[in-house]
Amino acid sequence: SSSGGPGGSGSGCLGICLSDDVTAMAAEEESALLWTGTKRGGVATWDTDAGCQWGSATVVSASASARPSPVTAVTPVARGTAWVGLADGSLLEVSAAEKMEQSSSVTRVLCSPGSRPLCTTAESESQSPGKEIAGLGWGSTSGRKRHGGVAVRELLRLGPLVWASADDGVLEAWDAETGLCAALCPHRDLGPCVAIAPHAAAGQLVTVHATGAVQMWWAVPGGMARENSTIDSADEAVGYTAPDSGSSSNNSRVLGTRAGRLAGPQPAGGKVVGAAVVDRLLCIGHAQGQLKVWVLPTAVDWGMSNGSVGADIGSRSPRA
Repeated sequence: SSSGGPGGSGSGCLGICLSDDVTAMAAEEESALLWTGTKRGGVATWDTDAGCQWGSATVVSASASARPSPVTAVTPVARGTAWVGLADGSLLEVSAAEKMEQSSSVTRVLCSPGSRPLCTTAESESQSPGKEIAGLGWGSTSGRKRHGGVAVRELLRLGPLVWASADDGVLEAWDAETGLCAALCPHRDLGPCVAIAPHAAAGQLVTVHATGAVQMWWAVPGGMARENSTIDSADEAVGYTAPDSGSSSNNSRVLGTRAGRLAGPQPAGGKVVGAAVVDRLLCIGHAQGQLKVWVLPTAVDWGMSNGSVGADIGSRSPRA
């Protein structure tokens, strides 16, 4: 029940102020600000210390003429600033209100509706268009296809990069400062991505897929330097590795390349619906109610292994 809206006394449901279904939310680590996105395309910020909404909710879009689209993902990138993904494919940078009586506002359009990056910034400057498209395997089962309606389902800030999981089976890395695409990582062979999580201690990102697959990716920005890598093929340069090579020994530690696979697709395990990292534990939730927990490998583990790392420490059912 509500206690008089924002700033009211007593306890209440903050979400009632939005008058809309909340579809995404994320909290800033260095402040009390909570970001929420709604089905109608609204973005609001909340002061979790005071228990009230901060500023007015704003319906965001890539342009004034664009129709409202549901918010699919949100992640803070700086104090008072967040990146927001919409169902129409837009990727926006939104700034929170400076004063209570103001509203959040779109400060930068990173990706327009129906337009996903076709190559990384470095590739667009050094390669021909034909080679760029071939590098990602356009039109194949392993790469991105040229079509509209691709939306970002997950967003995560990790160091200077923002990682975005698109629903066409491609993981994207964006430079948070410049707003340019730094890496493209197809993963169609693993199935739809339902969660991305940081593993900063090892310089990696974890993707969890609806099929039960768990893949590690090198997320260290230092790997962006082409001259320091041993990548020979265009496929590996944009982060693509063959479906049967999940080992870290098969590629260099270049940004966006596959580091190792903790688990392959497991159809018998049922559909995976979400995941989260707590310290070194990767907790994976299944649609049937099971919770599977993995211990993530450390940087030392990666140096001593051949790619077969991580440990499944068991599953828990709702009745256990």
